[in-house]
Amino acid sequence: MRAHDDFKVTRLLVTVSDASGEEIESGEAVETPPNGGRWVYTAVSSLVQGTTVRIAVIVNDQPGGEGEAMIEKTL
Repeated sequence: MRAHDDFKVTRLLVTVSDASGEEIESGEAVETPPNGGRWVYTAVSSLVQGTTVRIAVIVNDQPGGEGEAMIEKTL
């Protein structure tokens, strides 16, 4: 994922849920490389091909602001 802000992005939390909203897993993404604006989240759950998931992201910045986004994807 790419995350940018006019201030520094300090945290990116990812939540993966099934199509009904039941959480499958969540965790923090890691900025790779540091200060590069590219954040990587590595899933640990195995899902069957054809499964629809919702990926929600909460982003925090240096002054304490917060933003969020969500996408639905079929694997």
